[in-house]
Amino acid sequence: MSGCGPDRLDFYRPGVRTGGASSARYADWVNLDAGTLIAGFVVSGVGFVLFNYGRKMGRVPQLVVGLVLMVFPYFVPGVLAMFAIAALLCGLLYLATRAGY
Repeated sequence: MSGCGPDRLDFYRPGVRTGGASSARYADWVNLDAGTLIAGFVVSGVGFVLFNYGRKMGRVPQLVVGLVLMVFPYFVPGVLAMFAIAALLCGLLYLATRAGY
């Protein structure tokens, strides 16, 4: 088996980086702690429900807010900021619904 020597097993060793400079920049940009992952999952789940409701009922505000709630957690690094933006969007959706949109 050529190519299976000890130097080829560096990929499987924990703590050894093999991706180069581009993976290092990506690793610095992505936040993978438990709080951020769970918050993103919750906010995206609410967005998914709103998106499906808006799609099935033909309601544009719910469709748009649901889509935004599904996408924006990928770009917000903090849990509090994520929940604050989600609360703001849901509040705006409530006001838009009350106004008749």
